[in-house]
Amino acid sequence: MTLSHDQELTWSISQVDRFFHETLMAQPISYTYPILQPYLLDPFIPPRAEICAIYVLYNKAVLGLLNGEIEHVHGLHYQQALRKSTELTDLETILDIGSLVVLSNASIGYSCYIGGSIEKLYALITYFSGKAGSDSDRDYFHAKKIVERMGLA
Repeated sequence: MTLSHDQELTWSISQVDRFFHETLMAQPISYTYPILQPYLLDPFIPPRAEICAIYVLYNKAVLGLLNGEIEHVHGLHYQQALRKSTELTDLETILDIGSLVVLSNASIGYSCYIGGSIEKLYALITYFSGKAGSDSDRDYFHAKKIVERMGLA
């Protein structure tokens, strides 16, 4: 799934969820999963009522793309990293090696908590939130350029 060039409206949570699953190969985790509970104590985690979804990103190709180590999804480096990636099923291992992402939907649009440093994920979240008004136009269009450079739009 790639992002639409002309989509400047807020994405629905189902669209965001599909993007995380299909494109970012994220592993969803239930809020009630026992091993997740210590992570949820972080004061920067959004309130439970605002949490839409919780994921762990662990795929080496995707993390490389989001960290800026890999430039584009259609590039050779991304394809090579994707072929070397292994699908994991043990959530404890995934949490140990991946980055936790808690997506929330507040009144101002999507926001997220990211465990670890994935700089370009913030651009995706801004893009999902859409063009909301004059104050956020600059942020939105900057995010859109980053998303396009990664080959996701």
